[in-house]
Amino acid sequence: MIRRLLFLLLLCALPAHADEFSLTDLQGKTLKLSGFHGKWVLLNFWSPYCKPCQSEIPELVSLYREHGNRDLVVIGIAMNPGNAKAVQEYVQAMKIPYPVIPGSDRVSSQFGDIGELPTSYLYNPSGDLTAQHEGPVSRDIIDRLIR
Repeated sequence: MIRRLLFLLLLCALPAHADEFSLTDLQGKTLKLSGFHGKWVLLNFWSPYCKPCQSEIPELVSLYREHGNRDLVVIGIAMNPGNAKAVQEYVQAMKIPYPVIPGSDRVSSQFGDIGELPTSYLYNPSGDLTAQHEGPVSRDIIDRLIR
């Protein structure tokens, strides 16, 4: 309950316009924040070796499937991945349908210090960072924020 309240408070505390990011997913496609204008964007930093991350992924998959890229884009960034092939195998095993980026220091440096995994950033349809959360997020929390 306290985590949810803090997450909702961050919604009001982060009205800064986001810097453009450029990420390359496992298929080699470049994703930029400006390419998602008019949609909510949820960036989720995770690791295949992180237990809280593993429990969060089904929530994000469900969220992605409900919104189907119509009004919300989910992007996973796999930190400490080992190699792209290991991440791809994990993505297939977990049936993750949204784009996944192999994480690195260069990737995470676009967003500042990523302290704890999982960490999520939520951008509104205008490209403003509206929430940042360390620890697992639920589909319910994200649904409330984007409605």
